[in-house]
Amino acid sequence: YCIVGPQTEPQKFVDMVMRSPLIWDLEAPRLLLSIVGGAGEMNLDPAVEAHFCEGLVGAAKQTQGWVITGGTNSGVMDLVGRAMHRHDARRTVPCIGVTPFGALKDAWRST
Repeated sequence: YCIVGPQTEPQKFVDMVMRSPLIWDLEAPRLLLSIVGGAGEMNLDPAVEAHFCEGLVGAAKQTQGWVITGGTNSGVMDLVGRAMHRHDARRTVPCIGVTPFGALKDAWRST
């Protein structure tokens, strides 16, 4: 994870995330898949959930994309996390959660 302050220059962040072997050293994405939605409990039909999860990860792998979410463990964002866990065991697809610092659990804020 990384914490980015509100005054951070976007290019500096990109340089650190994509070009620094000391940080994440990610390849530039060919596609950004931004998955947004509610944080409430979701009751999806298991077949629909399976198709969504397989399709999301498959699309990201096929396009060398990154998956961007709201970064919490609820609702659609939790579904994306489960999809990545189940269908990207080698962690080849960057999945980046962007959330306010105050939404992090205390354990994450103190590290």
